Amino acid sequence: MGRPKAWLAFHGEPLLFRVARIMSESLSPMVVVAAEGQPLPDLPLGVRVLRDTQAGRGPLEGIAVGLEATGVASFVSACDAPFLTTAFVRRMIEELGDADLVIPETAGRRHTLSGVYRPSVVSLIRQLLDSGETRPAQLFARCRPRFVKVENEPSLQNINTPEEYEAAIRSLPE
Repeated sequence: MGRPKAWLAFHGEPLLFRVARIMSESLSPMVVVAAEGQPLPDLPLGVRVLRDTQAGRGPLEGIAVGLEATGVASFVSACDAPFLTTAFVRRMIEELGDADLVIPETAGRRHTLSGVYRPSVVSLIRQLLDSGETRPAQLFARCRPRFVKVENEPSLQNINTPEEYEAAIRSLPE
């Protein structure tokens, strides 16, 4: 992208603020996990900021830190999901059932940063991290995942290039 996604302006608010605001409508407690020293925009009231305990361990580190802090099953999102909806967050939470985690799947792609994780997977995450593994998908063989097929779900659209960012801004009316 060439610049921090968390700070991208999206219809009057930084992208991270937008995602945190939408998630906080469905979740409590609400936490944001960032790298040590990473500057963040202001966040909605009540959102707690946590920091990775070790650098360079990718999304799994952030998931573990967040789950350890909340102690409850939690929806996980990256900061670059401008079309995230509370309805989607609630649906994923409802789909969890007795699974350890629930991950949406569309066209064969599993969206590990748009799922719900139970705190019971933290020990598995820590084992993976200690072995050098940083990809959330490595959890699937070690726990009870549930994969939910979704079609045409805007909540799963993320922004990875300046062109995608411009297209996203144009696609959402003010």
